[in-house]
Amino acid sequence: MRKIKILIFIFFLLFIPDRVSAFDSFTRNQNNPLPVEYVSPFNTNQQVHVYFEDNIFKAIFSTKQIGQTAHSLVYGNSSDGLNWKQEKIILTSPEDLSNPRVTRLNETSIKIYFTRLDNDGLYRQYSINCDNNFNCSDIVLVLQPSYYWENYGNFAAFPFSQNSTNYLFYGAWGPGGFRINLATQVNNTWEKCTTATLPSADGPFVFEENGVTYLFFHNSNDPHAINYVQTTEPISCTTHWSDRRPVLFSQESYDLRHLIFPSIVKKDNVHYLYYSGYAVDNIWRLNLAGLHGLLE
Repeated sequence: MRKIKILIFIFFLLFIPDRVSAFDSFTRNQNNPLPVEYVSPFNTNQQVHVYFEDNIFKAIFSTKQIGQTAHSLVYGNSSDGLNWKQEKIILTSPEDLSNPRVTRLNETSIKIYFTRLDNDGLYRQYSINCDNNFNCSDIVLVLQPSYYWENYGNFAAFPFSQNSTNYLFYGAWGPGGFRINLATQVNNTWEKCTTATLPSADGPFVFEENGVTYLFFHNSNDPHAINYVQTTEPISCTTHWSDRRPVLFSQESYDLRHLIFPSIVKKDNVHYLYYSGYAVDNIWRLNLAGLHGLLE
């Protein structure tokens, strides 16, 4: 049944009128899933935010021991983008920590946004400020669930700035399922849009290139896929986004059950898509796909 849904979806796309599409040719890396040397005692990861800085691939892992429930946040890096080594435990907690995203504040400090599953059963957005050695400040609450469409919580915040205004794209979970929503920073307070930016979507990653803003995400239901939408309009609660287009479906043993949480890295004019795949053995692993080029 799931294969039939994917075939119908692809058939539908073939009859959409032609339009310029910048990200339709991602190819999986033959080295998937990517090898990770874990910091003890961890041995698996879920979401991973990958970025390229100082001529090195860096990542914040949401990682845990197989059989345990609570993830921690760990920093890792890679010289080639393929072989990864975790270097330092950033934050541990009895509560589950997930969905890390990084933004640089200045030359000497970064901010890490993450999700915590609190004791009341709700997901909330938090952040920590860290120096370049990942010595970090106390945890700060960023977003509190406040609407019916996020009454199970909010998570996976992605920070984005445009025209001197700060935004958070984030996932929300409520009776209608999962959705991506937007919040705007006004006088150091995050004001949420009351309408969804994207329904049935989660794990946002946003970047701007050549005057176009791209929003990558994963489907929250079948068919499991990484998708994107785009806009040339300023970001707001009423921004019109193009129809979603898939760039990668779950199809291999290492991502057959799901694929989530995209990160786009541009190096040497090639875009690389890192994502977490849920394998047939029920373990999440880090994977890579390239647009018109592969790391070797």
